[in-house]
Amino acid sequence: MRNKLTQTKMFTIIAFFMKRHIKIYSFLAILGLIIGILEGLNLIVFIPMLNSLVGATPQVNHDSGAILLNLVFATLRFIPIEDSFIAAGVIFLFLTVVKGALSLLYEYVVAFASGAILKQYREELIERYKNAPLSFFDTQRAGGLLYNINMPPIMLSKLLYTMPRALIDFLRFFFVIAVLFYTSPIITLSMIALGALLYIVASRPLTKVSYKLSLARRGAEQEMSAVATEWFRGIRPIRTAGADHHWVDTFSEKNEVSRNAYVKTSFLLASPRHVFELVAFSALFIGMMIAYWQEPNAFATQVATIGFFAMGLARVLPSFATLARTPMDIRTMLPDVENLYSIFKALPKKEIDGIIKFEGLESGITLKNVSVEHIGRVKALDNINLTIPKGHVVAFVGTSGAGKTTMLNTLIGSQVLAEGQVSYDTTALADLNKVSLLSNVGYVGQEVLLFHGTIRENIAYFKKDISIEKVKKAANLAQINHFIEELPNGYDSIVGEGGVNFSGGQAQRLAIARAVVNNPDILILDEATSALDSSSEKMVVEAIQHASQNRTVIIVTHRLTTVKWADVIFVLNKGQLVESGSWADLTKNESSSFFHLCQEQGIL
Repeated sequence: MRNKLTQTKMFTIIAFFMKRHIKIYSFLAILGLIIGILEGLNLIVFIPMLNSLVGATPQVNHDSGAILLNLVFATLRFIPIEDSFIAAGVIFLFLTVVKGALSLLYEYVVAFASGAILKQYREELIERYKNAPLSFFDTQRAGGLLYNINMPPIMLSKLLYTMPRALIDFLRFFFVIAVLFYTSPIITLSMIALGALLYIVASRPLTKVSYKLSLARRGAEQEMSAVATEWFRGIRPIRTAGADHHWVDTFSEKNEVSRNAYVKTSFLLASPRHVFELVAFSALFIGMMIAYWQEPNAFATQVATIGFFAMGLARVLPSFATLARTPMDIRTMLPDVENLYSIFKALPKKEIDGIIKFEGLESGITLKNVSVEHIGRVKALDNINLTIPKGHVVAFVGTSGAGKTTMLNTLIGSQVLAEGQVSYDTTALADLNKVSLLSNVGYVGQEVLLFHGTIRENIAYFKKDISIEKVKKAANLAQINHFIEELPNGYDSIVGEGGVNFSGGQAQRLAIARAVVNNPDILILDEATSALDSSSEKMVVEAIQHASQNRTVIIVTHRLTTVKWADVIFVLNKGQLVESGSWADLTKNESSSFFHLCQEQGIL
């Protein structure tokens, strides 16, 4: 039952992708049919050439075979060449040239289609990742996602290349076997039986092995990509701590798994052709020896038949070997293709979204009876009711695991609610268009992502439509303009990847400038100062206060010194809203949770 299910799933996956390219496959099927017919005709024309060389034709023991031979010789009489060998040679050459030209066209179309497929699915993957909800990335590793963009589309293009190759090999095999069968059914059926036996004994059992090996290779290479990405991103602290060996050793361990799987898979894929050639030509040679041993004097009359079948065998063996190898090829590529299929099923082309465009806050944001649940955990948020008035500065504080990050994700619509509703003014968040909402939100996080490019490009997120005037205005709001203009190249100065050329405070103020460059209505500060020293924190807080004028500001932090200027502080504990108020109100109450949090940090 399990194997049947696996087979069904395999055909489902292949059919899913092939249906998307049905036109090109229809064209290739017609072209393959023509090439197969020409292959059979080529072998038929070889009969009179043998007759001219050895003075005999392949022996037949049935009427249909005699009819075929008579038809071939009758056709040659229409050629205005007296010598039958030359006449047959001219036809043979013509068919070979036509077949070769069509085969080249076939290979070009397949190669072109494979390249287009590779490009198409990489772009589709990027688009689906772009439209995926933020919660999707919470459980993913960056290296694994990079692997998915690279390797599965390559394997899919190879798979979709393998299918038409298998088709043309099948048609070649079919028409050549048909000609051989028409000439001598017994010998042909013996060849087919021998080939089937070889496939059952040698090739079919290796198909399952190739799938397991490829599954191991994919897992190892995906882990290698994730480990390498993690290492490169953290190279400075990792190198400083002298901890490179963990990532290097893990990479080497997975690389060895990948190497072993690659070697075994490559050997298995290369084996069928050599085995089939060895057995087939050995059987032909042994048959010749037996025929000669039984009737030496009559052997000469069998030379044409032997030559004809040797020619047919030479034509059909590569196709048969490819057909026998095709299931292994498919199983080898299937783990990555299966991975791609699961991504396409899990991630829709577009996230389910509202249709109402967000134009900006009029009154504020409201949470009514909001609860969020995570599998295997207590509620991350439990029956939250609160209001964030327009133009106010609010802060969410609490110990680790209190629900601060979940609250932030809930406010921007990247968290699925178990109960309740989030509303912007009178419109439910679920009904708002997320793109229009997020375009009115500026975000500053704990980890500043600066990219290799100019300061201007970093502040503008590489958007060409943001003018230098808007960039400078944002830098002024973030109190970083003076520093930038003192640099030799000003706003055209290069920022190293990860912001290695800037201090923590400078990088964070660049991030603030980026967050306000589009003049957003809402500004979110997610642990924006937690990685800074006290002097840098003070400068960044001043920059934040300056950039926050006339905006609704939402702060999430565990460093309580940064929320003194908030209008309202919401205190979370184990997913519940336990208290709220201004800094002055909350610090007056010595029994409050906030007061105890301040004491733990040595503030009060």
